[in-house]
Amino acid sequence: MRRAAWILALALLAPLAQFAQAQTAQTVVPATAAQTVVPAQVAQAAPATQTLQPVDPDRLYRLTSQLRCLVCQNESLADSDASLAVDLRNLVRDHMAAGESDAQIKQFLVARYGNFVIYRPPVTGSTLLLWLGPLLLVGIGILALWRSMRAGAAGSDAGSDAGEVDDAGQYKYKEPRQ
Repeated sequence: MRRAAWILALALLAPLAQFAQAQTAQTVVPATAAQTVVPAQVAQAAPATQTLQPVDPDRLYRLTSQLRCLVCQNESLADSDASLAVDLRNLVRDHMAAGESDAQIKQFLVARYGNFVIYRPPVTGSTLLLWLGPLLLVGIGILALWRSMRAGAAGSDAGSDAGEVDDAGQYKYKEPRQ
């Protein structure tokens, strides 16, 4: 009975997980499009007329660790070796050298690639399911488990008067008491 409860809970939770995954996938730039577009835009990203400041490598690593590689998707920009990640790290470095703050650089990248580029997207209407989804899934699973255990306990008590099995393994119907 408990196995059935777990199967039921997983069956209920799978569509919600797929929906949440689809919501995050809507803002993803396909890797092939990103690889062809970004290198051309890198040259235009940092203003060439401004005096460039030296970049603190620790600040660069901290910021790129908070940003997702659009190709690898499970690695940060700091850890990825993909050519797009290298281009984006150079883009971030150029913006830092131009004197922009971390918040301004993140805003620039979110405007271009969507909230997907940030590991911790802001809580908005479109990302609400991402933030509340795990709690919702656990709650549904606990409810399904509780209901199946309750139904199993009630079913075992009610079935005890319905009949019995004799020594030969044959089921004998028992008349209900009145």
